[in-house]
Amino acid sequence: MILQLQPRIRVETPLGAGLALFFEDDGEEIFWTVVLLSNRAIVQFRNDKIRAAACYTDGSGASDEAMRNIIANSS
Repeated sequence: MILQLQPRIRVETPLGAGLALFFEDDGEEIFWTVVLLSNRAIVQFRNDKIRAAACYTDGSGASDEAMRNIIANSS
């Protein structure tokens, strides 16, 4: 099964930060197709090699403290 991701998921890879384009589960292993932010190369990684990036606002650079303030003042 191949799933195109919309919206893209920001991930950290052994080669740097990227955006996950596709998720593929062949029944035995899971693979992610990622475009790297540094050079726009498209690379495939096994599931155990990538992690979701810590990014609250999709790249705007909000800190943990700023995000806590936004959440606290949103109600």
